[in-house]
Amino acid sequence: MTFRFNFSGSSSDETVTPPLIEKSISDYEQHQALSIKCEFINLENIKVKLPSSENVNVMKCAHMEIKYIKQNEVARLGELETIEEKKSDLVPGKYEGGLKVWECAIDLTQFLIENNCIQTGNTVLELGCGVGLPGIAAYIIGGIVTFQDFNSEVLECVTAPNVILNTIEEEKTSVSKKCQFICGDWQQMKHKYFCGKQKNNKYDYIITSETLYEKCNHRKLLDLMKAALKLDGIIYLASKVHYFGVGGGILDFEKLLAKDNTFDFSTVFRTEEGVERRILKLSFKNIM
Repeated sequence: MTFRFNFSGSSSDETVTPPLIEKSISDYEQHQALSIKCEFINLENIKVKLPSSENVNVMKCAHMEIKYIKQNEVARLGELETIEEKKSDLVPGKYEGGLKVWECAIDLTQFLIENNCIQTGNTVLELGCGVGLPGIAAYIIGGIVTFQDFNSEVLECVTAPNVILNTIEEEKTSVSKKCQFICGDWQQMKHKYFCGKQKNNKYDYIITSETLYEKCNHRKLLDLMKAALKLDGIIYLASKVHYFGVGGGILDFEKLLAKDNTFDFSTVFRTEEGVERRILKLSFKNIM
């Protein structure tokens, strides 16, 4: 089954009005050293291929059901040969694991639902979204969600189809009123969408899971969070305590948070099934 986003025919900058981010940035200086361009995915140009029902998983939590494409079906939904040939969860600078459902994404999705963290109308940014389970939970609740991933292919072939799977038929042509998709590097995203003219574009919530596996990216993630969160906003970050083989983890990020001294943070969820996993809650310090 193929679904095409059906807009009125004018350009995306005219028809797709992001909930918070403006797309036209005249004073942004491109970071030439970064190979993945930070940009919006033009949904009207995507033919979203929906799988048959037997190739769809259903995650049940409390009152909610979230549908998502089964892992063995993902590779058939787009031109992902470069990623698939590597047969790896991570390919530095090319692929950041967005095709896989990670444990912390499930933890975060369940936590958000069970604790009623997000309400209708809240603006939500999911960083490193991949399959998009936490962001889709926020979307179903009624949040206005921006899905961000390093790879445009992941957003086009996995995240967007998963959003459509969780959208009722009569609302499928107006998905862009409740969500948007952006690919690229966090540093570029900060400079392009949250500096200069765009500094007032802020989110009520930032959510992210399994994004701390490389310590070298911790500062970029933190700087983007500081730029993109409203002063009274909240961040929920789900991560393993340590990622064996790549060296990152939540303990190193907590050290960075303490040194930076911008956010108050606390552990709101912990499990020691397999590798220890946690969810941190962050908010700006000294908010009156």
